[in-house]
Amino acid sequence: MKKINRLAKNEDFRNVINRHQAFSNSSFVLSYLKNDLGYGRVGVTISGKYGDAVERNKAKRQTRMLVAKLFDLTQPYDWVVLIKKGFKNKTYSENEVELTYLHKKFVEKGM
Repeated sequence: MKKINRLAKNEDFRNVINRHQAFSNSSFVLSYLKNDLGYGRVGVTISGKYGDAVERNKAKRQTRMLVAKLFDLTQPYDWVVLIKKGFKNKTYSENEVELTYLHKKFVEKGM
C-alpha cells in the first residue's frame, strides 16, 4: 500500500472512529467516513491487549495484505480496520472471508 493511502495521524483515526459508520463481525470492525481528498486511505489498528508485539504486528501485516486485495483506494473514503480478538482463532483464509464480507456490506450500503 502506498504511503499516500495510509491513515497515519492519531487525529485522522479518531475522526473516522468518532464520526463513523461501521460494520463488524467476530474478527474485524470496519469504520468508514467519506473524505474530500479524492482518494482512499486505510488505517489498521489493534488493541495492546491482543498479545505480544510479534502477534500484533503479524495480525496488522496480514490485515494490510487483505486490504490491498479488497479495497479500491480510488474511492474517496477513509477506512479504519480494527482487529478484534476473534482474528487470533482463525486462519488467514477464514479472516479473508470475514473482511471480504464486511467490504461487501460497505459496497452495498456505504457507497
